[in-house]
Amino acid sequence: MELGVKEIGISPLRTLHAATSDNAWILKVDDRTGSIKTGLEADLLVVSGNPAENISDSRNIRYVINNGKIVNRESLTRQWKD
Repeated sequence: MELGVKEIGISPLRTLHAATSDNAWILKVDDRTGSIKTGLEADLLVVSGNPAENISDSRNIRYVINNGKIVNRESLTRQWKD
């Protein structure tokens, strides 16, 4: 995402839209995910900062929420290392 913003000049907000709802539409899963709407899966990354203004803030992940539940990030890290 950062390369798109820095090298190509795509706005941070447009980049976030492409990474979320556009991809859900392409994969034909936009009826269940890709946007923050009532009735859709609650899959979110909560970050510090404002990636819509500074795309690098998307690296500052505070919480991962999958299907409405906070994910233990340490367990994810262990899975990657195995």
